Amino acid sequence: MDKGVKYLLIVLGVTGLLILLTLLMIAPVQTYRLRSSLRDSTTLRIRTGGHCHRHPERERVLLETQQTSEIESLLKSIAFALTSPGTYCMCCGDLSFEFYQGDELVKSFSLHHDRRIRIQYSSYGDIELTWGSRRRLAKWLEDRQIDERLRQFNEDLIKQVPKEADQPDAEQISSESASRESSE
Repeated sequence: MDKGVKYLLIVLGVTGLLILLTLLMIAPVQTYRLRSSLRDSTTLRIRTGGHCHRHPERERVLLETQQTSEIESLLKSIAFALTSPGTYCMCCGDLSFEFYQGDELVKSFSLHHDRRIRIQYSSYGDIELTWGSRRRLAKWLEDRQIDERLRQFNEDLIKQVPKEADQPDAEQISSESASRESSE
């Protein structure tokens, strides 16, 4: 093999290895940044709903705590996996985690499908949680009965929808019939 080709292969191999190592460091760095940015939070509030299409009058606070140990244990349960930037699902999120210092909202993120976090005002997208993090976060939420409170909230929300909302009204039925007849 030619000496120039060997050199080129070595350079490409080293470059590829450096790129791979850089990619592998992204998730731990993101995890560290999130944890350190929330380390001084004095209040954690978990509420129903995500960040978009908000209806504050219908949202419910499922947990609010000023216990530093609770905030720290939540943050320790979160670890990010390698995720492609700009990846989004189309929902607003199931739960929002709001972190305050005094009365000031420091940062908020929403949980999506029990597997991704979207940090409000971040352009990165939805960040995948590791398998271990998903299990730890689910256990953390379960220990505080947040999953049960969310289920009850959703049941109560469904009960508030009038039965008539599922049925088309007479005017809608007659206009649909008229449009079908005129097209025939």
